[in-house]
Amino acid sequence: MPCTDAYGLILYSRLPLLHPHTHDLEQPGVPSVITGMRLADGRTFTFFGIHPTPPIPDNYPDGVGLRNVVLQKVARLLRQTPGPTIVAGDFNDVSWSKTTHQLVAQGTVHDASLGRGLYTTFNARIPLMRWPLDHFFVTPQFRVVSLTRPADVGSDHFPLLAELVLARE
Repeated sequence: MPCTDAYGLILYSRLPLLHPHTHDLEQPGVPSVITGMRLADGRTFTFFGIHPTPPIPDNYPDGVGLRNVVLQKVARLLRQTPGPTIVAGDFNDVSWSKTTHQLVAQGTVHDASLGRGLYTTFNARIPLMRWPLDHFFVTPQFRVVSLTRPADVGSDHFPLLAELVLARE
């Protein structure tokens, strides 16, 4: 979904996408993607890619407080989504925030970085001011094999790479 601001959205996948669609969970022009994905063995899972606006009133006056709304909507959608699910993206929020805790507290997903340390992904340009704003949350059907922060790719965020295994039923 092309945009002229920081909220363009692109999803590359080696896996076939099943019924991908975008949602403006926060406000018009701030899209999230929800899609099914099919593994080579035919098993499927759901992927939510989200990117709420940052809490910067001067730059995003309409977005202040809406990050909480996005995560509440995602939590509600998770309760309605059967099967294995991944929620990932630039949350513009740290993993210890009240909002992020509420997402985990609803019981469907857990933080893939839990027990693995902090993965400071923002700001890639200022080494002394880095925060863990990008996250993977997964349902219990997934086992986290590894979580790494690869090298700088030229963005203001470092990439975050999760290697996940979907358990056999």
